[in-house]
Amino acid sequence: MRNINWFATAAAGALILAGMGVVWTNSSTEAFVPASKVGQIDPVQMMTNSRNLPTQTLEDRTFVF
Repeated sequence: MRNINWFATAAAGALILAGMGVVWTNSSTEAFVPASKVGQIDPVQMMTNSRNLPTQTLEDRTFVF
């Protein structure tokens, strides 16, 4: 019984290590390359260049008798 438990534990450990090896060998460095700034939106420039935006008014009626 102990021999079967040891074998099952060793097999599970080998499968986990093999899976980690497959993931590690198939990983690429493309994920670490920074994105280019060509297609990005600059929110600060959008806010400074905006003109004639609609305004919202609020009528405070909390102190009505």
